[in-house]
Amino acid sequence: MDNTQLTPALLEQELKKKIIGQDVYLHDLSTCIWLHNERRQYFLRTGKKISRPKYNLFVLGKSGMGKTSAIKAAADILGMTLVVEDASELRGAGWKGKQVSDIVYDIAKATLKRNKTLEEADEFAIVVLDEIDKVFEPRAKDRTFSPVANLLKFIEGTEISLGEGEKRMTLSTDNILFIGIGAFDGLDEIIKERMAPKRLGFFTEDRESALSDSNILRNVTTDDLHAYGVSEQLLGRFPILTVMNELTAGDYENILLKSE
Repeated sequence: MDNTQLTPALLEQELKKKIIGQDVYLHDLSTCIWLHNERRQYFLRTGKKISRPKYNLFVLGKSGMGKTSAIKAAADILGMTLVVEDASELRGAGWKGKQVSDIVYDIAKATLKRNKTLEEADEFAIVVLDEIDKVFEPRAKDRTFSPVANLLKFIEGTEISLGEGEKRMTLSTDNILFIGIGAFDGLDEIIKERMAPKRLGFFTEDRESALSDSNILRNVTTDDLHAYGVSEQLLGRFPILTVMNELTAGDYENILLKSE
């Protein structure tokens, strides 16, 4: 597929052949990745980088619904470098464990796998922060090990140096597309508490229907995520928020019989 002729609708159409029952997610994902590819194509044509903010994506949904599979398929279609990181393994600066800056090494490794040199490390890579919800313990008081402060700077844009001596190189994260995904266990209870406060009163039919909805995450607000523990600063770096659908029996049948 010619990347220069690709539209968000065409990318979405291709992804729907592989991922079933997630039309809203695929629409949002296709839009974000297409815009990211436009930034990349502009740089390849002109050598200049677009200074406008990126459309990083925040995805809520249980495992096994196709979140990562769709991203991998889109990256493959566009020939873009993709790195999937387990955000639950990240630690705050000074603590033993994987540091946020180590993600750059993974980008460099992924670049080399695409038959490029380290000096060509892709500054337009896509970085998936899988299980990002594990970074935020709901209503927890102890955030000692939290890497959030480091993530903030990394996602906003910074320069990380790699290697030593003549092999030393610097990679900017300014133009990397970040996609945070997670199940956010317990978020549904926060939403229910907000929608059905413990006080006397009457509920509308719409509210009762929403409370009984198996996919109550569709009613999430930024305040709910803040209550869960996601800081305003971090959420502000992910301007697009999307929620996965709960799969139905019909969806599973189509996955088995019709999905590529």
